[in-house]
Amino acid sequence: MADRQYLLMVGFILSAMAPQSLYAADQVRVCVTVVERTDVPDSVDDAEPETPEPAWTPALEAAPTPAPAPTPEAAAAQAEPATGEQTSPSPTPPPPDAETPPSEAEIAAALREETRQLAAARSALEQAMPSKITRRRSGNGSLPHGQTAVVYLQRLIEHYVTHAPRHESVQSDCGQTITVELYPLEEGWTAFARYSGTAREEKVDQLFADELNAFAERAVSALLNDVPISRTITRENVLKDDSRRRVQRVKGSSHFILELGTRLLVAMADQVIESGERQGELERKLTLFHPIEFGLGYRGRFESWGLEITNHAAIGLNQTSSSRNPGGGHIDYGGNAGLAIHFLRYHNPRGLTSFYGGAGASFDLLWFRVINPATSADRHSTLFSGGLSGQGVIGWEFMRAAAVQFFLQGELNIPAYLVRTENSVGRMKSWAPGVTLRIGMVF
Repeated sequence: MADRQYLLMVGFILSAMAPQSLYAADQVRVCVTVVERTDVPDSVDDAEPETPEPAWTPALEAAPTPAPAPTPEAAAAQAEPATGEQTSPSPTPPPPDAETPPSEAEIAAALREETRQLAAARSALEQAMPSKITRRRSGNGSLPHGQTAVVYLQRLIEHYVTHAPRHESVQSDCGQTITVELYPLEEGWTAFARYSGTAREEKVDQLFADELNAFAERAVSALLNDVPISRTITRENVLKDDSRRRVQRVKGSSHFILELGTRLLVAMADQVIESGERQGELERKLTLFHPIEFGLGYRGRFESWGLEITNHAAIGLNQTSSSRNPGGGHIDYGGNAGLAIHFLRYHNPRGLTSFYGGAGASFDLLWFRVINPATSADRHSTLFSGGLSGQGVIGWEFMRAAAVQFFLQGELNIPAYLVRTENSVGRMKSWAPGVTLRIGMVF
């Protein structure tokens, strides 16, 4: 009985310890390192600049000391030479050098000059290292007393790593590492954070001292969950960097274009029978119209992309004589006019030649000429129609380095409308797709 109770107790202890051991084995041990990349010393304000040697004025330089006054015995000896001896005056030896102490005015002037030179040296030092000094003066107000941004940020990241699921912040024996690099700016830092577990790196362009806590929370969440730091924003951890706009525009080139070509238009239309037993009568059949077309407009190039806006017009040149259709009703293509816009994508944007493709739309006004009966006073009448068409564009630009460049372009026109128009003489009701071929110049 006792053995059974002992076994039950051991089993209960093992079952209670098993989840903890599995949980401990599942923990990811993370080491955190925060460094500041700068060549400026950490204590610029405490560093004493080298003091230049003071520029002493000539008044402070050592001057020769006058000769000492002779003693009375020496003077008497010189005045009474020995009897019978012819004496000659002996040369006076040069006096030894001696230093003359500067006056109070000279000392005061020298101290003023030295103070001025020290101030100039400190000003030069501050200009050489503005980022460190500015940051120490303006950024430390948001840090705990006696702490630096590096130490405080490392502790914050360790805190958020420890509170992340299945992660633990440790000082040694770590399986993964988080490294944060701070690059000083005039205000704040540019921060890079990298996690070895996901090989992910995030960057904040400008981080201020009062945002270290929000940055630590967002950086840990982004790195451990392998998501961009922009997706970790909440109402309580918004950084000033999130609101800063960085809009850069691609500078392109603008050109005037002139183009000439033809449009091939297919539609069901009433046409006169020109030969046979039914000569002069009408039959409805699929007809190919091919007017000439010309246009002018604008083309802008923006690296790989292009924008084209053109005004174009076409004139139908094939006309049927009214004598072939005495009863009237034959339809010829009169012409069209419209406005088109195309978005282009260049295959080789910086090459001397480049293929391109794109798409766009065109709004066109079309008109057709109808032969009136021979009894009518007017030989022809006009039918109008029009609408919006989708267009596919393919082309080739060449001689792109010249002042005047050229291009070949083809367009597929897919109308989103039916040509539906009529009068007492003729009628037109058909879908009219087509193809346009152009050659153009770019100025």
